[in-house]
Amino acid sequence: MRLSTVLLNTDIGLSYYHGNYHLPVLYGYSALDVYSIDQFYRYPQKKVFGIDLSGEILSVGWWAEVAYVRLEKMSGFVEVPISVGRQFQIVKQEVPLFENGYIKYIIGGDYTIGIGNGLYLNAQYLHGFFDEKNYSKKAESLFGFRKGMFFGEIEDYLIARAEYKILNEDLKISIGGIVEFASNETAIFYMPSLEYKALDYVIIQTGAFITTGKGLNTKFGVFKNDKLAFFLIKIDF
Repeated sequence: MRLSTVLLNTDIGLSYYHGNYHLPVLYGYSALDVYSIDQFYRYPQKKVFGIDLSGEILSVGWWAEVAYVRLEKMSGFVEVPISVGRQFQIVKQEVPLFENGYIKYIIGGDYTIGIGNGLYLNAQYLHGFFDEKNYSKKAESLFGFRKGMFFGEIEDYLIARAEYKILNEDLKISIGGIVEFASNETAIFYMPSLEYKALDYVIIQTGAFITTGKGLNTKFGVFKNDKLAFFLIKIDF
């Protein structure tokens, strides 16, 4: 559900969602023998209360979105066999996965500088990626959830992009990037690209994906040794 209005030249929206979380959540490990480990997932219920704002000040566009997320209270568990004498006994440890609600937000702006055909700049600060949640301290300890991992704890990102068009705006030069801030360590993801409009319905694009940063303690840093270049042709009918 979403309600929206305009107040003092500012677009304002209020929203509410009650349904399932959009990604499966790991809530259990079971290692009943040394040859296999079973993992258990489910889609917990969640409630989301949100507000979004957008407007323009002195030709600078701006926007902000804030969401309070509360996940269904559920338990996580780990089952492992331990040796007692000459026999194995199953030990099961349970902890709460989620105890408190948490906030995600994004604040951004864009502006076009009057150089040539216009240099477009866009920057956003993001608190909480789509796969991140706020786990309980006990769940962090038992499962190893932390910042700097996929499906881990909430962290912060700076996202920026610059675009410039030349040759009657047929050639677009772009560079974008994401700076990840995770537990006092950072990783940077770059994406430079060139896009040429050969015909009204044919676009040729080439670019690269480059990552630098700490490999073990950042989400994007694990790809620091992977350099990817791409070339594509887009045809619109």
